[in-house]
Amino acid sequence: MNQPDKKTARATKALLTKFRRRRLTVYHKLASIHEDCGADISLTVRYRGKFYCFRASSDETFPPPPSEIKMTYPVPELHSPISLKPRSQKAKVIE
Repeated sequence: MNQPDKKTARATKALLTKFRRRRLTVYHKLASIHEDCGADISLTVRYRGKFYCFRASSDETFPPPPSEIKMTYPVPELHSPISLKPRSQKAKVIE
């Protein structure tokens, strides 16, 4: 194996390790929310063509399909990376 191939292999391995660690951290956080607050939780991640699914719920029908979620009241909160505040910003107090 030549130098560029070794660097690429190391970078790929590092990225896969980083993803695995972060995924497990998220799973532990979600399990904690489920245990502490009694929330039903479902998370699906697709990475490099493979699906990783986490579910913490005693309800076999959870999660409902997206079409059913859209019809619920109160209206669901939808979040994306853009909707999240950077961690360095503090929430503004509205007076």
